[in-house]
Amino acid sequence: MTHSDNERTEKIREGFFAQIQSEAKAERKMNRLKAIHSREKFVGRFLRMQVASDLCKLVKEDYNSLNEMINRPNYHSFTIPKKRGGKREISAPDKRLLRVQKKLNRYLQFVYLGVRPTAVHGFVMQVSDGSIQANIVENAKVHVGKRAVLSIDLVDFFPSISAKRVKDLLMGSPFNFNEHIAVPLALLMTDERKLPQGAPTSPVISNFISLQLDETLRICALFSFSCVPGVPRFCPACPAFCQASFCGQTICLCKHTDSHWFGVGVGCKTGRTRGREVV
Repeated sequence: MTHSDNERTEKIREGFFAQIQSEAKAERKMNRLKAIHSREKFVGRFLRMQVASDLCKLVKEDYNSLNEMINRPNYHSFTIPKKRGGKREISAPDKRLLRVQKKLNRYLQFVYLGVRPTAVHGFVMQVSDGSIQANIVENAKVHVGKRAVLSIDLVDFFPSISAKRVKDLLMGSPFNFNEHIAVPLALLMTDERKLPQGAPTSPVISNFISLQLDETLRICALFSFSCVPGVPRFCPACPAFCQASFCGQTICLCKHTDSHWFGVGVGCKTGRTRGREVV
């Protein structure tokens, strides 16, 4: 083959691969749009609930069974060891209630994707189209190369969230449920009028409750601590800041700040607010 023939063949090959890439990109875009449309349809079914029968249909339980779970929820309590010593109390629902909570969790997770701050990485559902990148690795990337990391641990976070707060959450945006739906939903996801540590719905509920906390941390990162915008948070109980350096006053402020500053009704855990500086 002549040199000109080789050039022509190369151009044909490049055009062929460019077309394949373009078609693949268009297909991915179409699949993503289909996935978004499917999610919107899925979420719409959840948000349109008005009466008890709608909730029964959603979780595929008859009225009497659901009423039994609402008024007499069955939880098994036990303890597991913490990494840093001590015991963590777990309240695990029975199989029937667990099945209902898993269904509710899926709906709640899809709703949360629509309001999730990009800095939140913990307890976020991953979607098949890859449009959401939220995990412990993505959370850690923000801290790479930073000289200092400030980590804050909140005391008794899940148990501090009451059934009333869950009900108020469900009656507000983005849910806007009436009491006929908000009350039974809140009771299905709480034990002894508080958020149980062991229910599949507790993490996503805590993420919704922490939306004000996330905004507060973002503002503090921008104006108080001179940190990078978009404070990474892997879980609601352990927000973290990163910047070039932290002064003692910054750590002291976080240790002694009151619950209203965080907007979640809880304070910092003694001894678990810490700054680590890499020299």
